Amino acid sequence: MITYAVYDTSGAITKVLTVTAESLAGNLAPGEAAIEILLAVDPDTCFIDLSGDAPSLEVRPVMPLTVGSMAFTIEESVTISGIPAGTLFQHPDGEDEIDDGFIEWGALEPGKYTLQLVKFPYVTERFYAEVSEA
Repeated sequence: MITYAVYDTSGAITKVLTVTAESLAGNLAPGEAAIEILLAVDPDTCFIDLSGDAPSLEVRPVMPLTVGSMAFTIEESVTISGIPAGTLFQHPDGEDEIDDGFIEWGALEPGKYTLQLVKFPYVTERFYAEVSEA
C-alpha cells in the first residue's frame, strides 16, 4: 500500500489515500491528480506546489498580517493589514474581496464575532472579535 495526497488543479489537497498503485486511478475524480507521500498530511497546512517542473508537497504559507486588538467597543473597529490581493474576507454581514491590502471592521452590537481571511494557498486565518458597549 502507498499513501498519496490527492489534489485538484489549484494544488489544494482534496484527500489523502492509502491504496495500491493499481487502484489509485479508480479513486481519482475528474481533474484530480496524486503525488506519493511518506506520511499523511493535513490539507489545512499543506498544498501541492504546481509551479515547478514536478508537483511538490509544500507547507501553506501564512499571510503577512498585522492585526489590531480583537477586543474593542461598538464605537471602535479593528484594522488588519498586509492582506494579499484577492483575499476573501468573511464576516457576519457577508463576504468581501480585499484588493487594497487592509480592512477595518466594526460592529454595531456587542457580542463575539468570527472573522475569516481565505486565499489559497495561504493558511486560512480566523479571528475572534469581542465587541463591548462603549
